[in-house]
Amino acid sequence: MTANNSENCGYDVVSTSFPKEICYIDAQINSLLDVHLDPRLLSVNLHCNNISVIENLDRLQHLKHLDLSSNRITRMQGLDGLMSLKTLNLSCNELRVVEGLDSLRNLVKLDLSYNVIYDLSGLKKIHGSSFSLRSLYLHGNELSSLDHLINCLAGCRMLQELTLSLYGEANPVCEIPDYRSSVLASLKNLEVLDGQDRTGKPAATRDSVLDIPEMDDYLEYLESENSSEIPSKETKYEVLTPKIDLALDRFRQRGPLSSETDAGEEKRTENPTEERAQVSRKIRNPSAEPDINRSADSESTEQPDKKKKVQLSPKARRSQWVPVSKKPGQTKTRTKPAVHVTVESTSSTSPSDEQVTQLQQEQMKVGALTKECELSKHSVKQLKGQVHQLQELLANREQEHRKAVEDLVRVDGQEMRELVEREAAKQEGFHQQIIREYQEKLNKRDLDYAALEDEFRMGLQIEANRFRELQEAFERMSDEHAQQKEALHTIKQKESKATNMVNELTAMVKEQRGRLSELSRGRQEIVGDYKERIQSLEKQLNEANKQLTRLEVLEQDKAKLTAQIRAQVSVMEGLRTERKLWSEELAQQGSSLAQDRGRMEARIEALTAEVGEVKKECQNANETIAIKAKVIEDQTDSIRKLKQKIADQDSDMRKRKEDGESREKNLEEQLAVETSANQDLQEQLDGLVDRKESLKQELRKTQVELETSKENHRILKTKWHEKSELIGKLEKEVVEMRNNLRGKEKTLIEERDKAVKAADSAVERLKVCDDAFRKQLEQERRAHEQQLQTLANEKQQEVERANNRVVEVEDEMRILLQENALTKKTLEKRLQKLTSAFTEIQHDLART
Repeated sequence: MTANNSENCGYDVVSTSFPKEICYIDAQINSLLDVHLDPRLLSVNLHCNNISVIENLDRLQHLKHLDLSSNRITRMQGLDGLMSLKTLNLSCNELRVVEGLDSLRNLVKLDLSYNVIYDLSGLKKIHGSSFSLRSLYLHGNELSSLDHLINCLAGCRMLQELTLSLYGEANPVCEIPDYRSSVLASLKNLEVLDGQDRTGKPAATRDSVLDIPEMDDYLEYLESENSSEIPSKETKYEVLTPKIDLALDRFRQRGPLSSETDAGEEKRTENPTEERAQVSRKIRNPSAEPDINRSADSESTEQPDKKKKVQLSPKARRSQWVPVSKKPGQTKTRTKPAVHVTVESTSSTSPSDEQVTQLQQEQMKVGALTKECELSKHSVKQLKGQVHQLQELLANREQEHRKAVEDLVRVDGQEMRELVEREAAKQEGFHQQIIREYQEKLNKRDLDYAALEDEFRMGLQIEANRFRELQEAFERMSDEHAQQKEALHTIKQKESKATNMVNELTAMVKEQRGRLSELSRGRQEIVGDYKERIQSLEKQLNEANKQLTRLEVLEQDKAKLTAQIRAQVSVMEGLRTERKLWSEELAQQGSSLAQDRGRMEARIEALTAEVGEVKKECQNANETIAIKAKVIEDQTDSIRKLKQKIADQDSDMRKRKEDGESREKNLEEQLAVETSANQDLQEQLDGLVDRKESLKQELRKTQVELETSKENHRILKTKWHEKSELIGKLEKEVVEMRNNLRGKEKTLIEERDKAVKAADSAVERLKVCDDAFRKQLEQERRAHEQQLQTLANEKQQEVERANNRVVEVEDEMRILLQENALTKKTLEKRLQKLTSAFTEIQHDLART
């Protein structure tokens, strides 16, 4: 992973040897969407985070190992795309139901421990031989039905290991009698149940190879017929072998030597041009030579460290001397083309000036090349000396390596024996310390037992004192009980008096209720009469309202008619005035045409526009005539024309007068008809006004009667409320008195019962305490004996484990020695190759 991811996470671990593995432990991750998941991932470990939903895993088709333990997952979902998943760890979550395992055909190991699972119906979908589930861990859940468990697991044919109880964390199923025998009988392929095989012996717990990423490719070699399986048993106390562990770590860190040397030789043969360029740079930069000499001198003067020089890889050695050995050959190849260039340049000379200049330039180049040749010869001599030094270093290191290989750990060697003796002594001392601790614990338990006996005796004495105190308290309570009986007698007498009073009060209440019932009947009758009257009045009101609406409609009609009459009257007045004006104009027709024109314009409003135009024309004509008569006497023709126009206008005016007279006659006839209709409407209005006044008087009378009836109703209501309140108060007082008396009786009876029960309970407690103390003593004795037996069994098991561990260490040492022998052979072969390479280099140097 990148540095940014490592800064964001609390604990970010990504293995450098296996880049397709991701591990975020306790990184405060809330969702899988926040994690970048490469589709090529093989292992994902997200232990101890805050993930609540399984999502964003559909693309991980190559994923083999998934660890989502110690999160907040409540449902198994989002696992459909994990076709090649082999191990799934969902322990320490909040799961309740097993589901979503349909597509996990390659799943081998499933850990669902420490959840709240009560339903395993999801395991029915992985029944059959096409699924490969072998190990299932369900301890620390809430499985209570044995039939449900067997039905869900019966079809898992490949299941070999089932865990329902481990480290004291079990399921309610485990408490059922004959649970183990029934499960093993129903699941015939099952080999291990709760860490024990079918015979009841603890099964050998092997470290699962499937948990190691990309280990499946090597299972064929590990599980071959010739290979011997070495069961690694989990023990509490491992044998410490620091030297062997160091040798194993160095052997694992070692790379493949032959492949690296071959690869280096191939690289050298593939790009000789790069090597030549490097040699030419080193020749031109003589400052690099002292560095090489210094490194060689420092390597020759350093004291050989045994462990580091033995582990020095041939690749590092070869990188020190290969570039130096290549330099002489490279300088030789560098000088050959330069001499060839000079020969060609001298043979192609001519007497021309251009050729002379070219020859001079080539001569300069030849001089430079000769200088470079001298420098390269000098460097070759120095390099030869360095090669001799390196050969001596190689020889010394080979000797040291052979000595180190000879001094390696052997089974028959003294170091191995000393190590075994030391480890055996350590184990014996450790076991003696454990025995001492157990003896100390036994002594402490004896002391605790003696202290418990003392405490039990003290407890018996304390209980005896308490019993005496309880007897004294019982006597006191009996005296108090007698006193309370006397008080009860007096209280009963008081109660009898109170009951008499209550009876009298109830009689009074009954009399008052009878009176109240009579009053209520009279009130109901009065109310009925009032209701009938109110209904009749409401009917009259409705009729009056209807008449009022009619009056309002008539008034509106009247207003409309009056408005129409007023409009007609105004029209008639206008017509009359016009008639008067027309009569005056008719009387004064002979005065002048100008006066007639003005009066006619005022009378006829409908034709104002045309009359105005005529007047304007007439005025203009008169003015023009007056002006022209005074100024121009010669324009007689124009005056004649004007006279003709005036005659035409006179004829038009006469026609209009006749039309106006006909209109006046028609208007007079209409006025006569409308006046007659108005007289009829006035008579109807007068009758309606009289009717309205009579209705108003009737309404006033009904309102006065309603107000009087309302006042009487209010007075009756107030009287009824006052009487009902008095009755309610009396009833409440009577009920309170009864409740108080009953409460006092109950308290006295309860106190008496409590005193009796306390005495009985005290006696019973004493008996229970005696029984409990006896049971505790017996349980402690049994527990003490069981602990002694378990300690003896554990001691024997630990001794057996230690012996098995010694056997395992011996087997591991044998394997190490075999591997060391193989490495010796490979090293000797490589040394032979190196010596042959050195001889070839020496021959090349001798030839040069």
